[in-house]
Amino acid sequence: MNTFQPKVILVATDFSKTAAHALRYASSLAERTSARLVVIYADEFIPPLGETAVEASMATRMIGELIAEAQEKLIAHVEANVSPYVPFDARVIVDSTVSSIVHEAKESDADLVVMGTHGRTGVRRLLIGSVCESVMRAVSIPVMAVSAAAADHESLEINKVVCIVDQSPQCADALRIAAAMAPDARLILLKPRDDDRPQQAAESLMRLRRWLPAELVDRCELRLVDADWSAEHLANFAASVGADLIAAGGHRGHGVSDRIRGTTTDRIVQRSECPVLVV
Repeated sequence: MNTFQPKVILVATDFSKTAAHALRYASSLAERTSARLVVIYADEFIPPLGETAVEASMATRMIGELIAEAQEKLIAHVEANVSPYVPFDARVIVDSTVSSIVHEAKESDADLVVMGTHGRTGVRRLLIGSVCESVMRAVSIPVMAVSAAAADHESLEINKVVCIVDQSPQCADALRIAAAMAPDARLILLKPRDDDRPQQAAESLMRLRRWLPAELVDRCELRLVDADWSAEHLANFAASVGADLIAAGGHRGHGVSDRIRGTTTDRIVQRSECPVLVV
């Protein structure tokens, strides 16, 4: 079984409380894996419309000052939330949030994106609704989303992971990465049931057990759930068992994994009391 050992973790921030917690979370992971952080703040810095060359020149100078101030603020933000033992690069990018994250993920050869989430609107918002979906669909690496609710729980340890599975390659990747990120964590696997009959349920669990990598069998607790489980059901279940992480493999099908990655990504992230890893 291949292990997930990130060397570069990209963190998008907007200086909010939630983004600060996401940065601390990324720092903790980077310290455990000897990874480097690339922390970005994106803003389009759109100048006010001017009618004269003098006004345009003043606007250009003002934008330059705003970028310099943002860079200073970003460095202070990183130094306040990142372990001194974790190397980092801090960059202010003049562009939209989604474009900046996608571009930097490629340029920095990142292995993981970590983002804080909340409900602001405007160019400074991070990862809500369409922004979340756009990033997850545009990058080919795992994305870790930390909601405002998750930010209220300061623990950075991962002792229990809930993973929704349908035995697809994407789910296998999500399970593999979550298990590698938290090598001592208990893994609770939720399999949507195909049939309510006891015999079929037992056979489904046996197939799931055979599907698991041998080295993870002893770490896993297998459960069947209703086929129509929604993102809300998953978030509520994770909270009820005290999960520290939800892991989900995303694909373009019509099952639970697709609903998690697709149109209801924002709902599971907003409702979850722990970070959400989507692969």
